[in-house]
Amino acid sequence: MKKFSLLLTVFVLVLVFLLPVNAEAATVASGQCGDNATWVLDSSGTFTVSGPGEMYEVGGYPVWTSHIPQIKKVVIQEGITNVGACSFLECSAITEVSLPDTVTYIDYDAFAGCTGLTAIQFPESLETVSVGAFSGCSGLEELDLSMFDTTLVQWMQSLCAGCTKVKKINVETFDTSAVKNFSYMFFIICF
Repeated sequence: MKKFSLLLTVFVLVLVFLLPVNAEAATVASGQCGDNATWVLDSSGTFTVSGPGEMYEVGGYPVWTSHIPQIKKVVIQEGITNVGACSFLECSAITEVSLPDTVTYIDYDAFAGCTGLTAIQFPESLETVSVGAFSGCSGLEELDLSMFDTTLVQWMQSLCAGCTKVKKINVETFDTSAVKNFSYMFFIICF
């Protein structure tokens, strides 16, 4: 009986180590979010936007509204040029956002109310952050503006309205000379 138990244990261990492990998360939901852009939410909570071109302007709650509590990480892939208005409105479980250098525009309220988001690094290509794009992100502690090509920045009104926990804003190389509307971006609204 001991030999059988030992053989069974060895057999199970061999199977565990030799069988390939499928580490990919399963697709929970997917759909269209632009003329050529698609979205996929996987079982790990990663929401990925891919394809060339623009995301639609949602202007309210997006078609993935029923999945909002599951979205923990947003990955906008290379080729997408904007983040649509209200795309991630009140997605409070989001803790991480990855934006590629192809994104030039973040539309209004795109990440408004994402209270779980603690830091954001903007891509160098970003030209416009529309009104309230990160408003109400009460967990936001750090903004990194150092990657901006400051000659392109034109509009950054009310970037962080209601972001009461902001402790660090990296503006090391940020030159405001090209900004057309910089109203209330930091000191009046953030703190």
